[in-house]
Amino acid sequence: RMESLFLRANKPMTILEIYTKRQMWADAMRIAKEYAPGQIDTLQKHLDEAELRGGARGVDSFVAQGREWEANGEYLRAAAAYLKVNGEATDNTALIRQCAMKAADITIKFLLGPDRNQQLIDVLIASLEAAECNEKAAEVQIALGEHREAILALCRARQWGKAKAIAQELLPSMVGEVDAAYKESLRSEGKVGELIDVDVIAAIDLLVERGQWEKALETAQKQKHKPLLEKYVAIFTGGLVNNGEMEKAIEAFLRFGVSSNQEVFNTYIKIFDEIILSPSSSPLDEYHRLSLLRNLFLAVIQELQAVGSHDAIELSRYLWAAHFMAFHVAMGGAAF
Repeated sequence: RMESLFLRANKPMTILEIYTKRQMWADAMRIAKEYAPGQIDTLQKHLDEAELRGGARGVDSFVAQGREWEANGEYLRAAAAYLKVNGEATDNTALIRQCAMKAADITIKFLLGPDRNQQLIDVLIASLEAAECNEKAAEVQIALGEHREAILALCRARQWGKAKAIAQELLPSMVGEVDAAYKESLRSEGKVGELIDVDVIAAIDLLVERGQWEKALETAQKQKHKPLLEKYVAIFTGGLVNNGEMEKAIEAFLRFGVSSNQEVFNTYIKIFDEIILSPSSSPLDEYHRLSLLRNLFLAVIQELQAVGSHDAIELSRYLWAAHFMAFHVAMGGAAF
């Protein structure tokens, strides 16, 4: 009755002021929409402040406002209301995410025309990123023509297939960047199996970093690319030799293959010298070590002969020395 009296007296601002002071927000907003549209933003600001002081009740009110504005076709106000449900208003991350997604859907559908509100869009993108709704952020950015930002958002969402497809279609210069980010993601997450499919060398290096040498060498061996396997065998056996593990080094060479590369010759010779000079615990142990040494140099000579290398003649001296020493021990002679 009071409202009708003031309206008949053509005093809508008076009743609006009364409703505002009494925090009768729904009635105040109704009067403002009908009689004082210029007061809506100010009224909304007062309402937001009151709702924030209201805690959970306030957050629920923001959601209710968003639904009401949306139902009335006030899409800019609806999106803005949903975006007020943020980390400052509540710690309900599920609700924050839900409201950010809702605001994004409204924005994509209704608010990306030529007269779009850039401030709202900036808040929306920041809210989506904070809520880890990166895929939805990418949708908004694609609609805006912000292709690079959209692709980066999809990478953050680990939507690698979508990121690469969009890059190939809209921004080919970013394809390599997406591939590199994907590989680094697999590497950092330790997904060796998937990494092998896209970058086998990166996968082998990851296995090496983790000390999984057997798996690394087996993976290199499966690639049927001899220089690749030789590289990792040389690194592995070099480390074993430096640690004094000569027999393990020989076993690795015999299992994964020797190299005709002259850079490895010093490793072969060092293994020979160490085994010959180090004492054995028994004749059986001596024979075992010398026979391993003989087998190593036999494999090396055969490899050198296969590639027509004249180094076979030089290294054959080590083969015969190992052979005669092993034969001597087998026949019951004194250890060298």
